[in-house]
Amino acid sequence: MRRNGTIKANVKIGIEVLLMPYGTEAFGNVNGEEISLQFIGATEDKHWLFPFVKQRLFGNEPVTETECKIEKEGDLRLEIVGKGEAEKRAVPDGVWTLPFRIHQAVDTRRPFSELVQSMAKQERKRRRKNEGRFVYEVAEKESDFFAFYYNMHKPTIDNRHGDSAISEPVDTAFEKLFKSGKLFLVKENGLAVSGGLCAINKAHRRLDARLIGVAGGEARHRQSGAQAAVYDFLLEWACGESDIDEVDFQGGEPFLSKGTVQYKKRFATTVKWPPAAFADKRVLLSANIESPAIKHFLLNNPVFLAKGDAIGCGFFTDETKKPRYDLAVRTPGVEFETELNLGVTSPSRQHQPAF
Repeated sequence: MRRNGTIKANVKIGIEVLLMPYGTEAFGNVNGEEISLQFIGATEDKHWLFPFVKQRLFGNEPVTETECKIEKEGDLRLEIVGKGEAEKRAVPDGVWTLPFRIHQAVDTRRPFSELVQSMAKQERKRRRKNEGRFVYEVAEKESDFFAFYYNMHKPTIDNRHGDSAISEPVDTAFEKLFKSGKLFLVKENGLAVSGGLCAINKAHRRLDARLIGVAGGEARHRQSGAQAAVYDFLLEWACGESDIDEVDFQGGEPFLSKGTVQYKKRFATTVKWPPAAFADKRVLLSANIESPAIKHFLLNNPVFLAKGDAIGCGFFTDETKKPRYDLAVRTPGVEFETELNLGVTSPSRQHQPAF
């Protein structure tokens, strides 16, 4: 009996080990507090979400990161599951369901002058200030592509994102984007200062803004309005094309604090689900709200929420801090807003990993 009991116990332990999800765990110190961040999901999904959250959580503090079996739940967990799995599982308090990514797109089935009136006030002011300063051309020479890629796009993403930069390799960009798409170059005093490379999706009558950059990756060209002019001109072009109904400014992480999300909302965008491969994924965000560092992260990083086929916004709050409505994304496609009160949310996080 003792031997059988030992065997049964070992089998049980073995099963539990097998069921432990494999993922990434990062450890760091925030204001004297040791905290952990976990990512559970496919390796190819990690770079779309984990770097942003890690940077916002730990800042510039040193972080130890390891790939391992996740034995216990950390202070902040990002778990990628399918839409169906997310809807089937009973998600308790302290766990929130987010889209894996969101897209921001603009309806161009209207005159450009009408679209401009729908832009944010700050964008209309910028346009008036820079009126006549920039012009654009649709470039078709191969040399224009390589100059854009190496002198604008590559230094821009390297300067802004460093090792976490995500882009298309030059050969792919040339074959899949440039040859069948459109390269917009913005010029000031005859010199190219910014540009954008777009794909054309004929089946969906859509222009997909894929790569962008400013000359030398220099911040002064963003500050001058040269980068924003790329968005202006490709929208103006699309409004004049009878076979283009929409410009898709592509995706972003499901956090309202993401800089590109805030930037793109200025251009009369609609929040949308991403293409099918990403649309069927969800993020289960769970948190140890007893941790001051985790609570600070949540309070300052409101999220997009997924509820069935609807996308909404969730703003964390407690008895000491008001919701970050300064980051609100109140554009078409956002169907609801809700406050997520950390002061009353149960700290119990008993959901089981999907693996």
